[in-house]
Amino acid sequence: MSYYFDNKIIDDIRNAPGNSIEDVVGEHLKLDRKGKNFIGLCPFHDDHKPSLTVTPEIGRFKCFACGAGGDIFSFIQMREGLSFPETVKRLADRAGITLREKKAPAEEKTVFESPSGLVFKANRWALNYWRGVMERSEMGGKAREYLKERQISEESSKAWAIGCAPEGWRNLTEAGLSAGISERLLIEAGLCKKREESGRLYDAFRDRLMFPIFDASGNVIGFGGRTLGDENAKYINSPVTPVFDKSRSIYGIDKARHGIVREGRSVLVEGYTDVVMAHQYGVDNVAAALGTSFTEGHARLLRRYARKLVIMLDGDKAGINAAERALEVCLRESMDVEICIIEGGMDPCEFLLSEGKDKFVELINSAEDGIKWKWEKLKADFEASGISDGKFLVEKFVKFLSEAVENGSVDDITKGLIVNRLCALSGVSREQVNKMIYKNISSRRFFHKKNRSVEAITIGGDYISVAEREVLEVLLCSPRLAGKVRNRISPDDFTVPVLKKLAEKIFPLAESSDSIETALVFDGLDEKEIRLVNEMIDSGNEKQNFEKRIQDAAEVIYYDKTSSEQEDSESLEEYLENIRSKQENSRYKNLRNGLF
Repeated sequence: MSYYFDNKIIDDIRNAPGNSIEDVVGEHLKLDRKGKNFIGLCPFHDDHKPSLTVTPEIGRFKCFACGAGGDIFSFIQMREGLSFPETVKRLADRAGITLREKKAPAEEKTVFESPSGLVFKANRWALNYWRGVMERSEMGGKAREYLKERQISEESSKAWAIGCAPEGWRNLTEAGLSAGISERLLIEAGLCKKREESGRLYDAFRDRLMFPIFDASGNVIGFGGRTLGDENAKYINSPVTPVFDKSRSIYGIDKARHGIVREGRSVLVEGYTDVVMAHQYGVDNVAAALGTSFTEGHARLLRRYARKLVIMLDGDKAGINAAERALEVCLRESMDVEICIIEGGMDPCEFLLSEGKDKFVELINSAEDGIKWKWEKLKADFEASGISDGKFLVEKFVKFLSEAVENGSVDDITKGLIVNRLCALSGVSREQVNKMIYKNISSRRFFHKKNRSVEAITIGGDYISVAEREVLEVLLCSPRLAGKVRNRISPDDFTVPVLKKLAEKIFPLAESSDSIETALVFDGLDEKEIRLVNEMIDSGNEKQNFEKRIQDAAEVIYYDKTSSEQEDSESLEEYLENIRSKQENSRYKNLRNGLF
């Protein structure tokens, strides 16, 4: 689904009650007042001291360590990885502003929508269908009884939109087709499947308790179904669709994200009912990884809201192995990890029902540092193993420690203490262990360097590149000056790809208004390009002197454009000498040298 928005709507969203920069940023991280401003730990780099400043007076945030900055739109877009239209919709919903849907021209027979928009619609319809079965139909009796046995309240069932997929092969299929949903869309959303031999459609979820899975914006991206019968597959999830991939989706993130920010940590459990019960008891920073191995995608999603993660898993062998894998993933993503193992064979849902909220919170607070937990496990395994197994365990731990050192999860002092303990335990010398760590880090860095793609935006340091950036800096800060250079340069004259892309967006906006709505500039940009725009705004406002700067820079670009057409072109200095005084000319020499 697509929506209409313009400068006025963007301005209304920005100025709406509750959408102030401190409200929006404060929803994602803890802010402390400092005079007229607020400060907090920057979520866009590994920040250990408050580097991010929020300035309500101008509605912007700025990190003075990594350079990230901007307004509420750029913050949400970078923080949650949303497209610009998704960001606008998110902030409009937050402010209670209804956006008007874009309509196709009357003469068009079909309306094109993105696959993701259609799948969202189909999933929302399926949620309502299964919820209706749960609440009103006799077919939902078995599901209602299961929730009653698990002591999940009606309020929780409603809040989490838990539904019931009834027995039978074509209940949802026939209801969906009758509602006007195409076979293709039912399949694409993972709601139905097609038999190869007959081509007949059938329900993907049957006789199951249905847990809708939402993204952070509240869109229904998929479903998890727990069997209400005796099927071998206790839980199944939606397949990969245009909007869902369980390796990058967290159950409960839509409801847990505020609690995670407030508490400064997320708590990861295994099951849907564990999450629902934790929130039912008021522990609202709990989420789950959809019954799959914890991945980098899960870590990055949780790290948007807090760097600290408590992994709460069952104390059986499978739970221990899952904790080890998750710990290694989190260290690669520079997260602080604690391990919380529930003894006695209970899952979090059972523990809450048995012991209550206070004991559950106490259990979370008693979680053990991940590095220490890994060490104690190695120690126990080593003491129970033979010599050959002991060598393997040392190598395994050194590999684990190397990743922690490289990611900054372990400081030099802690590293030295761990190495000393490993040496005492294994008999391997300190020199050997340090060599193994160095070798692991070096080989991994070589591999990443060889295989990574270029991440940085290359602008260049030549005077033309600097002049192009200078023009955009001024237009972003003082768009009324576009008329001063209209007859000299255009976006077609820009040579740096990223600056040309920005010029094509900024020039039309500058020509049409006395102020550029930067949120509209962000539409279609990625995170690095958004950062570049924000850097240029900050730099431009710091330099001021707008009119002279843009005229000077435009002359340099114009000269570069026209000089290639002249057979005997004069030097840049000679050209500038003819159009400026000697005093002003020094400005152009600085431009050529890339200095401002």
